[in-house]
Amino acid sequence: MIRILLICRSRTLFSIIKASVQSIVFYHAKNFEEGAASMNTASPDLICIALSAGEKRPGNLKKLMSIPGINQNIPSLFLLEKERNNQDLTRHAENSFILSGKRFNSELFLSSVFSLIYQNRKPPPAYKIADNLKHALPESVGEAILDPGAYAKSFLIGTSSAMQSVRKNLCIFAPFPDEVLICGESGTGKELAAKLLHRLSGRAGPFISLNCAALPQSLAEAELFGYEKGAFTDAKQRHKGFFEQAHTGSLFLDEIGEMQKTLQPKLLRVLENDTIVRLGSAVQRKINVRIISATNADVDFFSDNPRIRRDLLFRLNSLCIFIPPLRKRREDILYLSDWFLTRQKNTVTLSEKSRRLLADYDWPGNVRQLFGILRKGIIYSGSGLRSKKMVINISPAMFNPKDEYELQTIPTSEIRNNIGKRGYKS
Repeated sequence: MIRILLICRSRTLFSIIKASVQSIVFYHAKNFEEGAASMNTASPDLICIALSAGEKRPGNLKKLMSIPGINQNIPSLFLLEKERNNQDLTRHAENSFILSGKRFNSELFLSSVFSLIYQNRKPPPAYKIADNLKHALPESVGEAILDPGAYAKSFLIGTSSAMQSVRKNLCIFAPFPDEVLICGESGTGKELAAKLLHRLSGRAGPFISLNCAALPQSLAEAELFGYEKGAFTDAKQRHKGFFEQAHTGSLFLDEIGEMQKTLQPKLLRVLENDTIVRLGSAVQRKINVRIISATNADVDFFSDNPRIRRDLLFRLNSLCIFIPPLRKRREDILYLSDWFLTRQKNTVTLSEKSRRLLADYDWPGNVRQLFGILRKGIIYSGSGLRSKKMVINISPAMFNPKDEYELQTIPTSEIRNNIGKRGYKS
């Protein structure tokens, strides 16, 4: 468990960060003196410093250096409001995190935290396989992540044994270059799992996401493999396809079962040879891309008319992760609901009747539907949008669009007063 000592005068900022980031223990101190006094009880792995406008002076770094833990190689992270207003401070502090307005990006914050802590730790040994790998594993596998399990738990939310198993498999599979097939119903979080897999892998390249169902039939091959100038009528300049854009990174093929049948053998050839050929070119280009695919369809290896070619499916299924539907892990329903509500701008809670209704529902749309219903509950609260605290009530009518006319609508005056204001923040 990571422990962070956050030194800031703003109790609101501390509450926002604590509510946004899971699996980290936070300790609060109002100033450097309280921070120094808290070192023995907190024993932090990292010290975060959020300075107010009057404190953004290089001289305050001397106060920071007076904290005993700094001399023990405990890293520090500065939380800055605006980069342009902190030029003097950033010259002295290389490790800084920019707070963009009132919205707090928990994913970027966690990435900064794990990277900073890991700089002072010995990286884990690179995995080796006594086989001819198509890509050499970098020696710095996982160097951006100190605790993969804690990192995964911070974003793939859930306390059920099923979600614990999913997070465990993600951590096991991440360092290897093999293809991964993620199965699960729509709305379970397959793309989020793919992003985590990429972040945990330590690959240097980008994460490129592609919805195979949205690929236009006439341009699918050109978008995937790229094309040269003049390859077809509208090819006015050279274009790199998704495979080349994802070089040294990961390419996520969502809804792989919707990929055109004519493209599937070409994808298989890319996976076999690790090369692509642009349209209008005869040059084979070597690529280093990890393929992560996902499908919400039942994968049947022995179907007479499969949506995915059997030989391609065997290749994509080198490693497999199944994310169970929400109705199969009911203990996560209220946990996810509470997690979502803690991220709102105001204090929002559920009535007991609403909690029972949510826990008993089967959720065909899974987590995506759950968050959508919670958003509706907040919006239909009406006057509660302007209050600091509100209790929302979930109505059965919210689950059926045809029945929503029965819900109490927000008065026109209330809508007018809230134009341009954020009712809630996700």
